[in-house]
Amino acid sequence: MPLRAVAAHLRLGPMPWLLALAATALGMSLLLPAGHGLVELCGRLSLAQLADPAARALLLPAPGLLAGGWVLMVLAMMPPLVSAPLAHLWQTTAHAGRWAAVAPFALGYLAVWSLAGLVLLPLALLLASGPAALPLLLGAALIWSASPTAQAARNRCHRMRWLPAGRIRAARAALDYGLAHGGACLGACWPWMLVPLAVQGGHGAAMVLVAVFLLVERAMPAAPALWRVPPGIVALYGLAPSRSRHLTGLRRF
Repeated sequence: MPLRAVAAHLRLGPMPWLLALAATALGMSLLLPAGHGLVELCGRLSLAQLADPAARALLLPAPGLLAGGWVLMVLAMMPPLVSAPLAHLWQTTAHAGRWAAVAPFALGYLAVWSLAGLVLLPLALLLASGPAALPLLLGAALIWSASPTAQAARNRCHRMRWLPAGRIRAARAALDYGLAHGGACLGACWPWMLVPLAVQGGHGAAMVLVAVFLLVERAMPAAPALWRVPPGIVALYGLAPSRSRHLTGLRRF
């Protein structure tokens, strides 16, 4: 079941374009000059430095650069997660109105994640410091993924909307759809966005690994909102070779 679900998700029409967008944003975030992005901050700031105004002014980029780094991080990790709703909009909208539906959806989705950066980025700068930050944030993200709240948010991500007739009405509905889907995606994924920011080296690899985990998790079907083993763990366990599954001692859920 996990293999079929993930394979079906990867075969969705927009996926190659979304992967290309994510790869481009990842490359841009890693190629930014020193002092112009989030990469050099990841896991390297201490609370003492953040509390010192002089140190903050010296170490932190301008707010606009931080915001740009956050948007690039979102674009490097999140696009594959919207392959299903984008495929749905593309297939259920008349040919002449496809872009008028897809563009407002994408705008609404990106707006939610961009505004979320106003909270998540300062939170990451406060928490993602010290040698214990990475295991603590990773553990917190796994606990969140196992929670009923996260499962309810993932279930909302599986809901598809039909747009009304008329280009203007459809565009407004698509924008609302993007905002709603972005809110559900934020509710399911927000702790995972803090994890790469706690990595002192290999920030790009951490973003890729987290993005893959979230994509595999999103490919799993909706389920009752109960405490459960994180669906990403279940899916990756199901994708592992049979010998590896035997050695882990895990059971299927």
